[in-house]
Amino acid sequence: MAYTIEFTPTAVNSLEQILNFIEKTWTKKSIDELKKNINKTIKMLKKFPKASPIYHIDNTVRMSVVKNYILLLYIIDEINKKVIISAFIDARQQYKQLK
Repeated sequence: MAYTIEFTPTAVNSLEQILNFIEKTWTKKSIDELKKNINKTIKMLKKFPKASPIYHIDNTVRMSVVKNYILLLYIIDEINKKVIISAFIDARQQYKQLK
């Protein structure tokens, strides 16, 4: 059974910030490729939510690398069969938050 995907407001906001940032320096083709990789990652998480490693010390947050330095943080709600995407992180911009 496939899991459903839910985005927190923080995830939506962080993705918008990343897209706004990269629009200034990336080509349209590169941006479209990133969006395609995000969608591909989300589809993978629907089928295989435990495929990505545990990221946080509390053993609930997982991290998936979308493309190079774009990271997706999420938790799995086993009871409701949901993957809750909590944030997108551009490791170049927000490196200190990863520690």
